Amino acid sequence: MTYDAQEVGLQTGKPVELFTFTRGNQVERFTSADRDIDLQTAPEALQASLLLHFDTVLTPPTVLDSSLNRLPVTPIGNAAASVAQSKFGGASGFLDGAGDVFRTPHHASLDAPTGDFTIRGWFRWAAVGTNACLFVKATTTGFYPYQLFYNGGTGKVIFTGYDGANVLQYTVTGTTTIVVNTWYHIAAVRNGSTFRLYINGVQEGTPATFAGTLRSNASDPVGIGAFENATTGLNGFIDDFSFIKGVCLYPSGTTFTVPAAASPDPQRFTATAIQRTNIESSQELSRSNITITTPRNNPVADLYRVVPPSQPVVVQVQQYHDGDGALASLWAGRIMGVQFAGAKAEMSCEPVFTSIKRQGLRRAYQRQCPHVVYGPECGLNRDTFKLATTVTSFSGLTVTPASGVSTEVAGFFAGGYLEYLSNGWLERRFITDHTGGVLTLSTIPLGLSNGQAINVYRGCDHTLTMCASAKFADNSLNYGGFKWMPLKNPFGAAPIF
Repeated sequence: MTYDAQEVGLQTGKPVELFTFTRGNQVERFTSADRDIDLQTAPEALQASLLLHFDTVLTPPTVLDSSLNRLPVTPIGNAAASVAQSKFGGASGFLDGAGDVFRTPHHASLDAPTGDFTIRGWFRWAAVGTNACLFVKATTTGFYPYQLFYNGGTGKVIFTGYDGANVLQYTVTGTTTIVVNTWYHIAAVRNGSTFRLYINGVQEGTPATFAGTLRSNASDPVGIGAFENATTGLNGFIDDFSFIKGVCLYPSGTTFTVPAAASPDPQRFTATAIQRTNIESSQELSRSNITITTPRNNPVADLYRVVPPSQPVVVQVQQYHDGDGALASLWAGRIMGVQFAGAKAEMSCEPVFTSIKRQGLRRAYQRQCPHVVYGPECGLNRDTFKLATTVTSFSGLTVTPASGVSTEVAGFFAGGYLEYLSNGWLERRFITDHTGGVLTLSTIPLGLSNGQAINVYRGCDHTLTMCASAKFADNSLNYGGFKWMPLKNPFGAAPIF
């Protein structure tokens, strides 16, 4: 008698290991295999040039692009993630139609002068009757290879574009009249030489044909929700937006069912020289530590080259059977430190279980407040007390912001922190001193540059006087210290009465 391997629980295929490193909303994935491995093979995930869920806007403001390209998408004006409306995920991109846009610079994956492509997303109007650009790749010259546009006069959506000689070559006009407070799934595709427009899964208008080459210009940025210069904007919401180069998801004019869930994110594990030490099962937590070795130029190891990152990097190790797709979790924890030795980087990692050995109750009987400023016990909304500005100059540990710092009294921001983005990663530095227009930081602000957007948060010295001051709008009700604590030690030699 013979048995199928999977009938008796045996795994088939070649086992390889997958390493996932997560820091905040940013993820890096690697594999010990001899080729890249994609766990999500849907074309809308794997081949998406741009994928915006609008569930996360980083601080300083940058929209998280979930595609493999991780393009920098900057909200301009009042453009932001909003929880007021969403199709999926609890949030969407909001614009008020007056000087707002989500903008990203030119990238080769957004340039499709020939071949198929798909533009799709969910749109909801808060107001109608005014022209609005939904998506465009153009400069202020007004020529573009593709544009989705809402005509406020007719209430219809238009899909249109120019060729390389800046001659208008195709226009498809929808038939649905847009109304407020309704989500519309809008998709525009090129399928060979045919251009089609779909609203809520149904082809609308007369398809256009053009077999030539569309406009291609490396100077053309992309605007989402308005023109790239933040004019002619949508007053409403956008969710689950994507541009997919090389794939027409909706060919032949066939009616399709609109997505019932958000577009899947790609999960590509990049092949690299990566290995780990053995995982040991033991009652001693310290013996469950592992060391992961990578080339010294690994982007995760590079985070630790000068100073450790301000957010912990979480590690997950999985075993994947190439061939049958079976996946098993082997180990989870976080990076404690990195050593660079020659051409290698060695990451020392502790398991997630070490959290159970850490200090529990830490509240002490003391005069100063033990709460972390802006923490849950403190109760302050940090966005209310932040200064959004840019960097004029910096040197070593000192940073000179462009505005808002020099006008405050000395020490106003001391005890607070500064946030900025470095290569897409959120970095945070504690402010040790504030004198005039200069901030002194605890560690070197790696990756900071002149002109870069930063957020500066007010500092607290954890006294009741500070807590009750106008600086923090009298937060004394949440003060965690004991102001009336006696200063004399009752167990000392001196009498307390």
